[in-house]
Amino acid sequence: MQAIVKTTLAAALLASLSIPMAMPIRAQQPGLASNGQVQTLVVPGNIEWIERAALAARREGILRHIEKSIGQEIKRGDLVAYLDSTMAELAQTKAEMFAKDTSAIEMAEAEREVAATNAARAYRLRDINSKEEYELRQAQFKVADARLKEEQSKHEQAAQELKMAQEAVAEHQILAPFDGEVLQQIKYPGEAVQAMEPVVHVARTDRVRFQGYVPLEMAYQLRKGMVVDVQPVIEGEQIPIAQKRFRGRIVYISPELAFAKTRAEVEIKADVINNVSKELRVGHKANMTVYLTDDPSAIPAPPEDMLPVTPDPRPTPPVLGRRSNAATNAAQ
Repeated sequence: MQAIVKTTLAAALLASLSIPMAMPIRAQQPGLASNGQVQTLVVPGNIEWIERAALAARREGILRHIEKSIGQEIKRGDLVAYLDSTMAELAQTKAEMFAKDTSAIEMAEAEREVAATNAARAYRLRDINSKEEYELRQAQFKVADARLKEEQSKHEQAAQELKMAQEAVAEHQILAPFDGEVLQQIKYPGEAVQAMEPVVHVARTDRVRFQGYVPLEMAYQLRKGMVVDVQPVIEGEQIPIAQKRFRGRIVYISPELAFAKTRAEVEIKADVINNVSKELRVGHKANMTVYLTDDPSAIPAPPEDMLPVTPDPRPTPPVLGRRSNAATNAAQ
């Protein structure tokens, strides 16, 4: 009886040990190949976003208008949406009036000229007039000079307050940080919006990223900047995109290890920057062919339907400013 119990417990223990642990999902083993010119490495993976953002206003208020709704294309710096900024615009108008008003400076300059003339006259007549008269004129000149400097300082402060008022108006606007497309609209005109609360989601659709894993021993053959071809994998369907390849470059090789079953792997990423037709979609499974060479002449020329890899310009922050009159008239 005890032997039967021990046998049963041993079987249960073995069964429990055979339950697979949760591991990151990996596709088939990457493989090395050669096309007669250069050795290649084929890596399975997925397509993900390069640039995606939840856009929000920096001020709280009432959402007044959506300029770019879901599905519409955007350009960097485009006005996507804006909150009601009536009070901020009134404050800006007031600040503009103070910044443009130079009457106080002109009056202070005139008073300084009068005081300078009187001081010069008192100096010439110092032998005739009393010493107290000369000193009085000198003091009046110093007061007039100090007042002019005070008015100039106030004018500079008014100019800074105008910039702050303009920035307050701009903070009611939501601008596109890059070229792309509106994916989702979260808020609608008339709704209250808190500061930094997302209003729309946008993403760049002409540039996507391949993400996959290679065994550690193969990772040492890879370097940033290597040219790759990405080909989508469509299971069970025959569609034209499955025959296309998209060229890109490796941009990331992880310094950390990821463990899958019994082997160590390294995450790699490559940017596809010529997805102008937007056929390569985020979520696609794909195979990436890495050309294991630094010699550009050894890499096969891309097919006719593949655009050449061109450097992407360094992104610059959008210029904040008041919305255009056309946008204001459309909202009204």
